[in-house]
Amino acid sequence: MRTLTLFLMITALALTGCGGSSNDDTPPTGTNGNGNGNGNIIGLNGNGNGGDNGGALPPVDAFQLPALSGLSGDADYQGALFFTATGEGEAGLYRVQPGGASPSIALVDDRLAEGLRPTIVDVFGEATELPPMISPSEYDRFIRAVPAGDFDSTSGTAENFRVGQIFYNYGLLAEARGYQRIDVGAGNPEPIRVTSDDNVSPLFEAYIQNDLNQSDNTAILNRVGNDWRHIPLNAPDDTPAAILPRDWRPVAPLANVSQARGLGYLVIDEEDDSLVMIDMALDVVGTASYSNGGPVLDVRAAQPVGLSAPDGSILLAVAATDTEIDDSEYARLWRYVPDQDGGQLHSLTNAEGDGLYFPHSIFGFAIAVPPENFMVVDGDYTYLLIQSGILFAMDFDIVRVGADGWTLLHTEELVPGNALLKTGNHLVYANAAGQIISIDTQGNNRRILDRNDPNNMFSSQDVSFFTQGTRDGWVYYNRDEQIGINENIEAAVAARADGSERIDIHNAQWIGVSHTGQATVGEGLNTLTLSEVFLLRENGELVAVGAADPAAGGVTLGQLPAGNDSVQMFGAGAGPHRLLTTYSGEGSNLSDINVIYVNTRAEQSLEVVSPSPDNNTNQRPIGGF
Repeated sequence: MRTLTLFLMITALALTGCGGSSNDDTPPTGTNGNGNGNGNIIGLNGNGNGGDNGGALPPVDAFQLPALSGLSGDADYQGALFFTATGEGEAGLYRVQPGGASPSIALVDDRLAEGLRPTIVDVFGEATELPPMISPSEYDRFIRAVPAGDFDSTSGTAENFRVGQIFYNYGLLAEARGYQRIDVGAGNPEPIRVTSDDNVSPLFEAYIQNDLNQSDNTAILNRVGNDWRHIPLNAPDDTPAAILPRDWRPVAPLANVSQARGLGYLVIDEEDDSLVMIDMALDVVGTASYSNGGPVLDVRAAQPVGLSAPDGSILLAVAATDTEIDDSEYARLWRYVPDQDGGQLHSLTNAEGDGLYFPHSIFGFAIAVPPENFMVVDGDYTYLLIQSGILFAMDFDIVRVGADGWTLLHTEELVPGNALLKTGNHLVYANAAGQIISIDTQGNNRRILDRNDPNNMFSSQDVSFFTQGTRDGWVYYNRDEQIGINENIEAAVAARADGSERIDIHNAQWIGVSHTGQATVGEGLNTLTLSEVFLLRENGELVAVGAADPAAGGVTLGQLPAGNDSVQMFGAGAGPHRLLTTYSGEGSNLSDINVIYVNTRAEQSLEVVSPSPDNNTNQRPIGGF
C-alpha cells in the first residue's frame, strides 16, 4: 500500500498506498534545568554572524519563563470540536462546544462504536470484545477532517481556516451504512449519509478535492476494491457514486486555484498509456501534450511533487519511454499546466540543460519523490530535500524548482534529519550529527543554529522538528543532549533562522501547535503559520506559548490527569480551543487514555471531556481539533 500524503489548500493527494561540515562554532548551551520541571530559558542574542563564517553567539542571562494568565492568539475559532470515545457503553463520536465556565459535551453518533469497539454476543448473551475494525494506525483513513475557509480570490488567501466537515465510515466489516458526514458548523449536527453506496472503503488510496468556500462540495476519488469511486460530500443518499472506467488510473488531482476548489484529475489511460485530463464530472478534457508538440504517450507512472502553484500548475514526476531519457529506473520532473485541451508538460532543466530525476520501480507504479516533510511550497517555488539515490550514501541536496527550471542550492555531507522548513528567506534543516542549520533561499550563508559542545568529549545530541510550521523567523524543535555519562538534558527549543536568538526550555518537549486561521493558496496544513506552540514539562504541566514571541511567557493550562504522563495533539488547528489526548505508557502499550480540552486564553483551563479513561487508542480527537 502506498502511503504518500500531500495535503493541498485546495487539492489533496491523500493517503495513497530523511551534516554539515565541521567548524569551530560553539553555540551556547545555557544552564541545566533546576530539576523541578520548571526549567530555564536561555536567550541568545548576537550579530547573526554565527555558522561557518563566525563564532558562537554569546549567551544572555538565564530567565524563568514568565507566567501569563492567557495568550491573545491570532485565530478566534469558537465552533465545535470533535473526538471519538471508546469506553464500554460510551463509544461513539462526540461534540465539544466551548463556552461558559466549562464546555458542553454531547454524543453525536453512537453507531461508530461498531468500528471503534466492536463486540460479538454469543447465544448465552455474553459479549466478547473484538479487535477494532477502525485500526488506530489508520484512523485518519476512516475518520477524516475536511477543511473550510473564507477564501478571497483577489488576494488568494483564506481567513477563518478551520474544519468544515467530518467524513467517515463505520469500519471494516461493520454493518453497511455507507459513507457519512457531519457538518461541523451545524447547531445540532447529525450524521448525513453520502451517496447510496453500501460497499464502502476507508481512504487507503484516495484523492481529495477540497472546496474551501463550500466544504460540503468537497469531492473524494476513493479506491474501493478494483473501482475508483467519485464521492461528492453533498451527494444525496439515493445517488450512487460515479465510477471511473477500469482502464483509467488516477495519478494527480488538479486545482482551480482562483476558486479554491477542484478542477479535475490527471489519469493514465492504460489503453495507450497516454496522460489524460478529466474534469470534476469525470468527462475527458483532452490528452496532455508536450509543450514542444506531440501527445504524452507510453507513460508507465506519474506522481505529483508538492502542491499546486498559484497558476494551478503542478510538478509531476513522469516515467515514460518517449521522454529524452529512456530509462525504466528513473522518472523525470516536469511542470504540468492544465488547459482546455488537456494540458501541457513543460521541460524543467538546470542551467546546464539537465533534467531532475527520481528513482522509479520497474515492478510497480511508485516513484521515489521526496516525502511531504522534505518539501516546502512557497508561491511559485518548491524547495526539495533530496537524499542521494546511491545505497548507503551520506549526503543530500537541497533543490529549488520554479516555473522554468531547477537549481541546486546546497549539498550536505551527512544524512538529513526529519524535515525541511522555510521561514522568510531562510531554509532550515537538521542533519544526522544533531545540528540545526539554516541557509538562505539562494543557498548561501550557511549557519549552524544548534550543535553539541565540541569541547565536551561526552557531548552528543539528537534533534527533531515536530512541525514544519514557523512564525516570524522562529522555528521549533526538540533536543535531547547528552552532556556526560548517563546524563542528558531534554529541551524544547525555539530559534530564529537568522541566528540572532535562541531559547532553550529545559526539562520540556514541544508536543503540538495551533495555526493562525489564515492561509494562502498553495500552502499545506503542515506549513501553516503558527499561532501557539504547546509544551509538556517534566513535572506534567501543559503550557502554551505564543509562536511569534515565545520568550514573552507561557500560560499553564493545567496538570495532566492523574496517572497520565504523556500527551499528544493530532494536527494543527485554529485556536484558542483545542483537544488533546493524554495517556500512560509508550509505543503500543498505552493505557488510561483521556481526551482533554484546553483554552489558551485562560490559565488552568484543562478539563477532561472523554466519558472515562480507556486503553483503546481510538479514544482521541479528530485531526485538526
